[in-house]
Amino acid sequence: MANGYGVLDLKDNEKEILFEPSVEERPWKDESVKVVLGIGTGLGSCQLTRAPGKIDYHVNSLESGMQRLPLYDEDDKRFDDFL
Repeated sequence: MANGYGVLDLKDNEKEILFEPSVEERPWKDESVKVVLGIGTGLGSCQLTRAPGKIDYHVNSLESGMQRLPLYDEDDKRFDDFL
């Protein structure tokens, strides 16, 4: 979770984008969802979600490979299919 909150403070020149889908491939319309993966003692991950019209993100901690992303609505399902 610390990594998830930490990425919110990164400046553009401190980020390395490994993959950026085209606008047509994106199931989401804005940056309301972010995913952070980190290799440590396992493959830790977290999902950052932001409600429409809100500024702050909520960080959901996950362990990749052991737990699926929480799917609440059709946007989440399209994002899961995209992954």
